[in-house]
Amino acid sequence: MKRFLSILPLVSILLFTACRKEVQDLNSSAAVCSQAEIYYQNLLAGQYEKCLEGISGVCKMLPEQRSQTVQALKAFCQNQQTQHGGMVSVRGVEALLQDKRAEVYMDIIYADSVSERIVVPMVLEDSVWRME
Repeated sequence: MKRFLSILPLVSILLFTACRKEVQDLNSSAAVCSQAEIYYQNLLAGQYEKCLEGISGVCKMLPEQRSQTVQALKAFCQNQQTQHGGMVSVRGVEALLQDKRAEVYMDIIYADSVSERIVVPMVLEDSVWRME
């Protein structure tokens, strides 16, 4: 029992440090860029429901709002297909963070070799970065 009590402070410090690191990683530019990339990769793959989960306030949407948003995502992808042959890849370049908000700069490459840089506004909701 004494041995257990003697290592308890060490275990507490290690757990605290691990939890603190997780919070710091969540608020890093790389973490926000990665999250935005995941949402756009879901969009590229036609996984509209997964992409929808990355939108701020999705849990408050009514079923018809969810359906309309999925239809809007599909229409966006069809439009990109018509204009540029579709999106080929996305890459988060940089994220500027301020409190619980971020602006993620992403490069999108299209099938016709056109590329563009977009800004994706993000917000931290329930410890998850979501698109605004």
